[in-house]
Amino acid sequence: MEADCCASCFEKLTFPISYCENNHSFHRSCILNWNLKNLACPVCRTKYYPPEKEDCASLRNFRNPSVEDYKKVITVNPLQIRYLDRANLSQLDYEILWLTAVTKMPSVIQQRADPPLRLRLYAIYLCPKTILNLDASFDESIYAISLDPGVAPEIISKFSNKFTLDQLAKLTVLAITNLPRNIKHFNNQFCYDYSLSLDPHNIYYFSEITFKTCLEVIDNHKNLIHYCLSRIKKPVWLDLLVVKNNLIKYYFGQDLDIVIHALRQNLSAFFYLNYLHRTSKKVIKFVLTKSKGRYIQHVSQNLITCKLAYKLNPKNLKFMTKPSKAVKKWIVSLKAAS
Repeated sequence: MEADCCASCFEKLTFPISYCENNHSFHRSCILNWNLKNLACPVCRTKYYPPEKEDCASLRNFRNPSVEDYKKVITVNPLQIRYLDRANLSQLDYEILWLTAVTKMPSVIQQRADPPLRLRLYAIYLCPKTILNLDASFDESIYAISLDPGVAPEIISKFSNKFTLDQLAKLTVLAITNLPRNIKHFNNQFCYDYSLSLDPHNIYYFSEITFKTCLEVIDNHKNLIHYCLSRIKKPVWLDLLVVKNNLIKYYFGQDLDIVIHALRQNLSAFFYLNYLHRTSKKVIKFVLTKSKGRYIQHVSQNLITCKLAYKLNPKNLKFMTKPSKAVKKWIVSLKAAS
């Protein structure tokens, strides 16, 4: 007896099953009929105990499955589509069975080596993410993104080496137009500019705010300045303060290097600083040094700051208009010594 034949009916085995310890194989239908009469191997008579519940959603249950048998199994378990015997099916039945399987589970289309375009589009229609399992064309990608813009970042990432830059740009534009929050997946200035042109409030979705984006917001969308500047990083701040020094008034961070950078560009930026920055010892020392003490009239006139201003230029005594008691005593002692 050949190993690839059923030990009961002697016909060729496609999906063999064996219960006995001697590994005699049978068609599922053959052994199930036998089990109704006897729980022992028909060949060697070895007793066995088959599973209490047979898997009905398998083509193993059928010796020569008909189209209706295929439909019943595939409706329950679409993955069984891989076992279709195309030689025994007409082209129409073959396509209908595939349509049934794809309807139940769109991703099963990847089991077919040469899916026709209409079946591919149908699978994408049912579940746009199915396109990620296919060697998709540009038009299919457009179709998938039109149905579900949320899948666009994955499509563009997967097929970035397949499509041209112009095609990738069109896919990106479609993705952002249909779903503005997609902008967080595309970190380039072209996408930022296009997204702002659609709606300035799309800036809330930006993963990074660039120097050019800041200038656009400052010039044309003043209601978004606070939000924009609250999210930019230090390098952008430094570049921005060179162009628009007064923007330091929007800075509330703790990095005094940014404040000093603004003052280095233009000392008058001191008047735009918030209270915490204006009273910082590091800032005051820099301002007094750069102004040669003249800014003593604009800072807290304690003994330390006044001594520094006097050291830089003795004439700065005239700018000490609101000295503390300690400063007054120090000034008196200076005049007495002179």
